[in-house]
Amino acid sequence: MGFVGIQTGFGSVGRRRSLRQTWMPSDPQSLQRLEEATGLTFRFVIGKTNDKSKMLELKKEVAEYDDFLLLDIEEEYSKLPYKTLAYFKAAYALFDADFYVKADDDIYLRPDRLSLLLVKERSHSQTYLGCMKKGPVFTDPKLKWYEPLDGMGGGTDH
Repeated sequence: MGFVGIQTGFGSVGRRRSLRQTWMPSDPQSLQRLEEATGLTFRFVIGKTNDKSKMLELKKEVAEYDDFLLLDIEEEYSKLPYKTLAYFKAAYALFDADFYVKADDDIYLRPDRLSLLLVKERSHSQTYLGCMKKGPVFTDPKLKWYEPLDGMGGGTDH
């Protein structure tokens, strides 16, 4: 049903470890069971670097966990928009899915809730779920750009 790319970087070994110790199984069989149960595929998304030692460490991690989507781009923080675009292009080319999800490696994802959200009926086939807003979210109903928190997956308390 969906492909979830978790954006990560070379300095995020600890974050990946934390995710593998919480919601994302660290062994291939358990990861496959999660993917079958939720209808979602999960992969860490990372580019390349000219630093040979970092690439060697990444290759070891890829061999151990086999949970990466490697992009043919230079991994740089200043180029995150290009990485996101490269991710969506690669995911679309490699995986036949109804939904393509971008997540970051510093969040705690609930795969069960995500899969329930994605199976809901939609008024049309092309649906964006998320926030494309830059700046603060206005939770005061008197303000022009008011956004209720319950519409963004939050609670109903304001």
